[in-house]
Amino acid sequence: MNILLGYITTFSYIVFVILMASFLQKKGLLSQEGERKTVHILMGFCVIPIYFFLFGNINFVIIPLLFVFINALLKHKGPLVGWNRDEENDTHGTVFYAISVFLMSVVTLIHENFLMPYLVGVFCMAFADGLAGFFRKKNKNHNI
Repeated sequence: MNILLGYITTFSYIVFVILMASFLQKKGLLSQEGERKTVHILMGFCVIPIYFFLFGNINFVIIPLLFVFINALLKHKGPLVGWNRDEENDTHGTVFYAISVFLMSVVTLIHENFLMPYLVGVFCMAFADGLAGFFRKKNKNHNI
């Protein structure tokens, strides 16, 4: 039952974040880049239900693996195509983000002692990478 609750909670959170960011962007409260960054940052928190409900078994790595494929498929097709930057500035970051979370979860599943570095790593990726673009735009006249 915990496994089913883990999947439901995690996917509900992900859908909520995507819909909320899309709503805020459509209302003019977020730019398209702001929507991307909001989702990027808030996706880091999906490791919380994954940890509480799925840690310690193979299901711990299934959700990150699913999102490697989902992000790769939605990269060029699907409802989230607006999140992609133009071809010149595109880095496939959404796919690499999911790949890195997946690889960290595999290592953590094999060596449970890596749980804390896993959680710190996911939050660092979510916040540091998400906020880096924001600060880069604010300081575009300065070489950082």
